[in-house]
Amino acid sequence: MATKRLAEELGLVQKRQVKRMSQSTSKVNQKFEYLIVLDFESTCWDTWPPAGQNEIIEFPAVLLDLSSGNTLSEFHEYVKPTEQSILSSFCKNLTDWDLQICLHRECLRKQLKKPEFFNYWIDIRYMYKKFYHRSPKGLAGALQDLGISFVGQEHSGICDTRNTAVLISRMISDGCVMTITKSLAVNTNKVHAH
Repeated sequence: MATKRLAEELGLVQKRQVKRMSQSTSKVNQKFEYLIVLDFESTCWDTWPPAGQNEIIEFPAVLLDLSSGNTLSEFHEYVKPTEQSILSSFCKNLTDWDLQICLHRECLRKQLKKPEFFNYWIDIRYMYKKFYHRSPKGLAGALQDLGISFVGQEHSGICDTRNTAVLISRMISDGCVMTITKSLAVNTNKVHAH
């Protein structure tokens, strides 16, 4: 018997109804018409790597229309690492970095100009916790918490990005208003939460 089902039968799980706002209400309150959902994957090791050696190896993006919840477009490219060209076996099995760490550090290290809009983002994990008052484990856990199945392979950047878009659509349908939660100060390497 599954642990969750057993806990429910024993009355140990509290069920909470999430009040859904009407779709038109949640759409009107949104600060953005569209979101670009990103989930970079990078080189990694099962031990801590030497400083500055993580490189982006997968760049997936989904353009999400917040008024309809539909994906309008996708972009997906694999990127050959230049500093550590052979991927570790650990990396081949699991990668998980984000905009705050991966893109920012790599652009600094390689002296690449990064568009200003990449300095502001919405941390969906933070928004989920703030909106639902729960902290599920990972993206698959957040989806499962809402009764949605993860589609595809976990830690594949494009699959994670598509599933994150589904999660965002559901959150908006439940009444969550997406707002910028983090930004990078333009002239420093420090990250500031908003």
